[in-house]
Amino acid sequence: MQAGLHQIKQVKNVYGCFLADNHGEVIAVDPPLELTGKELGLISLHVIQVLLGLETWGDPAEELDFIYQGSRLVVRDLGHSALIVICDPGLDISLLRMTMNVVSSRWEQDGKIQKELESHAVSRDVELPDIFVETNLPENGDLFIP
Repeated sequence: MQAGLHQIKQVKNVYGCFLADNHGEVIAVDPPLELTGKELGLISLHVIQVLLGLETWGDPAEELDFIYQGSRLVVRDLGHSALIVICDPGLDISLLRMTMNVVSSRWEQDGKIQKELESHAVSRDVELPDIFVETNLPENGDLFIP
């Protein structure tokens, strides 16, 4: 698993990458610059919440791409976990995606890695703060914006 993360990190302009379970717990990391375990956990928890929200909405995502002023977060949903890459906004996204495909495909075929990932597999149902759960939507789900 670590070798795959390291391979992704070798892509030009990738700062670091890590794998998180469906509760946002970090499973493995090829360290991003100057981020603590707590910061990685916060990033992964927010990513998992977005993936869960999209699943709940009925439009699950296989990949997320967040572009900020000074960084970029590319996420691959692996089902039992999420592969999260922190990089420069201007990196070659095609090369990164190709590398992520190669690594995730290798992981899928490796029984030892699958066993490791399954040992971390948990339901994606994370407890969302009440602000995300309680809504004032009409029962039929129609939105009216005046």
